[in-house]
Amino acid sequence: MQTYLTMLGATVLIPSILVPAMGGTTKDLAEVINTCFLTSGINTLIQTLLGARLPIVQGGSFAYLSPVLTIAAGIQATQTFSSDHDRFLYTMRVLQGGIIGSALIALGLALLGIFYWLLQHLSPITIGVNISILGLSLYNSGWPAMGACIQLGLPVMVLIIVFGFHLRRVQICGLAFFGLFPVILGIGLTWLYAYIFTIAGVYDNASAATQKACTTSQSNFNYILSEAPWFRAPYPGQWGSPIFNTSGVLTMLAAVIPAALESIGDYYAAARLAGAPKPPGEVVSRALAVEAACCAIAGVWGTTSGSTAYAENVGAISITGVASRRVTQTGAAIMIGIGFISKIGALFASIPQAVGGSGAAVGLGLCMVHFAPLRR
Repeated sequence: MQTYLTMLGATVLIPSILVPAMGGTTKDLAEVINTCFLTSGINTLIQTLLGARLPIVQGGSFAYLSPVLTIAAGIQATQTFSSDHDRFLYTMRVLQGGIIGSALIALGLALLGIFYWLLQHLSPITIGVNISILGLSLYNSGWPAMGACIQLGLPVMVLIIVFGFHLRRVQICGLAFFGLFPVILGIGLTWLYAYIFTIAGVYDNASAATQKACTTSQSNFNYILSEAPWFRAPYPGQWGSPIFNTSGVLTMLAAVIPAALESIGDYYAAARLAGAPKPPGEVVSRALAVEAACCAIAGVWGTTSGSTAYAENVGAISITGVASRRVTQTGAAIMIGIGFISKIGALFASIPQAVGGSGAAVGLGLCMVHFAPLRR
């Protein structure tokens, strides 16, 4: 389960950033988070059984943030809706069509071996520059939210850096707890800090914008404790029929290709850690084809993003030494079960905007320096 805990940050942060921008309510966010858990488990099972057949975990990707925010902003600026919830439903349907359409294109590219050919002919500098540009384009997804409530955003940033770099080798009961879960610990502790300040009434007289950024919101907790059902089954088309248009498909394709190229490196790393031979071209192409199919599944269910292999979990394997497909598949089954427990999604939906934004900003920064030679 440690492997899945390391991906919890991205699984929760991605919809926490995107759903409010789409006009979604706390209820919508909770349901999307549960859907993300469910599809992550399903896609991981498919990848480990039919794709790379390695201990690879599939889940949402930060590469989709910029395209999704672009589509959401365009819809908000050009169309009128009777309520924000209606705007959320329409935007989600457009995203579903874009993700499914781009996934089908990626499936064709993977089956033809074009992704693998690209990796062989593109230099690391070319790929690195593209990933850097992608990261810089996500600036507005994290830092402004963190600055909206600096008393919450700054502690998240400091805690994640301290846990991830300075305390990463500190072990508790033989487990490098801080090194494995820096994002979860940083967000969790600051989340608790925000909850204490909220119930103490620190922000009762603050502006509406400050309350939105800094508090856990009493309405969110009322939803968790009373309104949210214990169980709900996410299902395909739960937001309505997907809307397919050329602009949506091409915009989402800008995220599918970088995510696929990034996944190839994860396949090689996972194979090395599992003691397996280096995956040949046909295995990589098959894994990418399955990943494209997983993106389509995420689009059919409606998760706001596609699916990609998680580098965080490859790092967890290197620390724990547990590189077993059976373990990964067991964790996937647990994730599927969590997807049906609505209270869990509702709990994560109460994360303050400043905490989520700061976690995203620092997480994206850590991804950029993950493989940098920091040791002298």
